[in-house]
Amino acid sequence: FLFKGVGFEGIFKLLRGKDKKAYFKTVMAYCEPDEESVLFEAEMHGEIAAKVVLSKADAMPYDHIFIPDGHKKAIVQMSMEEKNSFSQRGQAARKLGEYLRNKK
Repeated sequence: FLFKGVGFEGIFKLLRGKDKKAYFKTVMAYCEPDEESVLFEAEMHGEIAAKVVLSKADAMPYDHIFIPDGHKKAIVQMSMEEKNSFSQRGQAARKLGEYLRNKK
């Protein structure tokens, strides 16, 4: 939503002179009928880059400006294998998968 409203330049303008640390959080839920939902959460911490990294890769908008902790390049510059090793979506999905495997 933020990206569609202000774009990359708007995001950079909002962050000018401020801490560039950021994180993305994914929450996946699983629920059986008549049972409580079980939530699986994961976060990816990092910082907003100083400039947009352009790429023709099929990527989320934030992939062009987000540098995960422990890395020196934006997500869009990484291989799918590298990205999947730390992605918050991948972490949450693995937690859900483990839960379902153990539920049997």
